[in-house]
Amino acid sequence: MRFYLKKKLGQHFLKDKNILSKIIKEAQITPEDLVLEIGAGSGILTKELTASGAAILAVEIDQNFKKDLESLTLNYPNLKLIWGNILKINYLEYLNAYSGKWKILGNLPYYISTPILISLTKIKKELINFILFTLQKEVAERICAESGNKKYGSLTLIMNYYFKSQLLFIIPKEAFFPKPKVDSALVKLTPRDIFLNVGNEELFFKIIRASFQKRRKTLLNALKNAEFLNSLKLKDLFKQSEIDPQRRAETLSLEEFARISQIASKFY
Repeated sequence: MRFYLKKKLGQHFLKDKNILSKIIKEAQITPEDLVLEIGAGSGILTKELTASGAAILAVEIDQNFKKDLESLTLNYPNLKLIWGNILKINYLEYLNAYSGKWKILGNLPYYISTPILISLTKIKKELINFILFTLQKEVAERICAESGNKKYGSLTLIMNYYFKSQLLFIIPKEAFFPKPKVDSALVKLTPRDIFLNVGNEELFFKIIRASFQKRRKTLLNALKNAEFLNSLKLKDLFKQSEIDPQRRAETLSLEEFARISQIASKFY
């Protein structure tokens, strides 16, 4: 297998076959499955996925892998390739063309992992079985952090509003070529059956981001200058939501932020 490295794409290819086997085991791919692979690269994971007989939709931006990936389609007609940036192409039309839920897999480049994660929250939950991503360990820990942890933040709450998150196992940097500077982790995201009542979803995310923008400040100080909230109503907001305004954002649970948002929606 040839490797064509493009530094700007942050490419690190999984080379450890034991880790690859563990990922495949977690995915539990069957011939009846629909699979979206983000970042097919040279096809190391793609080949294992297509061999299962499942319908595979593989997205790749780097045309240098065209020969490697198109050679797979000769033996596996169940593989469809899409060339382009996952953040710019309209892959939803492909997902909607099939009847069923998709398993979404990928080894995400570190520099673009968060935008991709956020983009996937826009997909209807009815289209997703689960998401299984290899991510930078720090990003994985941020997603799966609990309140009170220093890694707990906006990304934690946004992703866990839409998904139940699990950090399955750590992948050492030695498992990749070229070797990155940090370890990775495999994370599983499963869509929630029911979303929390947050009143106004747009406002909910604004409150979260503003609360963590200066995370060492109290909630009162973090939100008092927020343009989208009436500062004169803040005391009522905290009183009605039964949240101490002197607490810091990192101590609040997802449910507590939802409660604040419900009340704030009345003034929005």
